[in-house]
Amino acid sequence: MTNSLQISFSTPKCLRLAKNPGKSTILGKALGLKTKSPSKTALDATAGLGSDAFHMACLGLEVTLLERLPLLAQALQRALVEAAHYEAVSGIVRRMTLYQTDAFDFFSDEQIQSLSGSGYYDVIYLDPMFPASSQKRLSKKPMQTLQSVVGDDSDADALLPWAKRHARKRVVVKRHLRSPYLNGEKPDLIFSGKSHRLDVYFPMQNSEKI
Repeated sequence: MTNSLQISFSTPKCLRLAKNPGKSTILGKALGLKTKSPSKTALDATAGLGSDAFHMACLGLEVTLLERLPLLAQALQRALVEAAHYEAVSGIVRRMTLYQTDAFDFFSDEQIQSLSGSGYYDVIYLDPMFPASSQKRLSKKPMQTLQSVVGDDSDADALLPWAKRHARKRVVVKRHLRSPYLNGEKPDLIFSGKSHRLDVYFPMQNSEKI
């Protein structure tokens, strides 16, 4: 299984994204990059293969990645180290910081709180693994590999109230188009693509609605 889990941030797709990240993509819109007070920092609490975190870094955000599975965190760290040697993406991966930890434990570390500005980020991004009923939709090989390693995120619903407590501006949740709302909570904004949508939630302390 170790050999089958390969992550790279220097693929042709990543190089194209580095050149043209697109603030007008649904991710750019969901992150609030077109607002009067655009997001500058993001916490990807379910890093997985790191593709969305890389995209956020391409968009100029400082991104902290959390991955609780040691095998996956190791693969991500190798990919970050390797990508640092490619000029086209080296500046991007320097904006990505990885921690091998469970999201629920992250803010309990006093050192992390001091590094992250009192323990808060502009955006907290969640992409929990789709439930078993959606496994047939994971047609791409990288996602099939991730599913076999990670399995389902049984505590996914609990991530939403956790994220809303810690995000400064918004929580962004990636879901399949037909998936139910995370934790059964209707989002404040929805941005839909061809195969997935991004649900946006505003923390209670934030009144931003655009």
